[in-house]
Amino acid sequence: MTTIYLVQGDTGPQIQINVTREDTGTAVDVSGGYAAFKVRKKGSSTVSFTLTASDVGDNLENGILYFSLDGGQLATIAAGSYEGELELTLGDSTIETVYEKVDIVIREDF
Repeated sequence: MTTIYLVQGDTGPQIQINVTREDTGTAVDVSGGYAAFKVRKKGSSTVSFTLTASDVGDNLENGILYFSLDGGQLATIAAGSYEGELELTLGDSTIETVYEKVDIVIREDF
């Protein structure tokens, strides 16, 4: 996965993650369920914040996940290296966590 770069205090960033099955390449249908993106400082076991994917149109059905950072998540967070974990709860209540972590770098605002 790609590194995500964010700036402290911003309230407009949006993270897009597309999820597909590795064996077939088909989109993971998250409609009827939800997707959570958990973020923590590297080396820590404490989750700094959790985002939930927005459900707009057919995006969840097509495995396209949008996470908005509009709730002040970046208002007081320290600059540094973080990692994100994507956890999917499917419509039948099956829970799947994407194995690869997402690298996140947060820098100070000017």
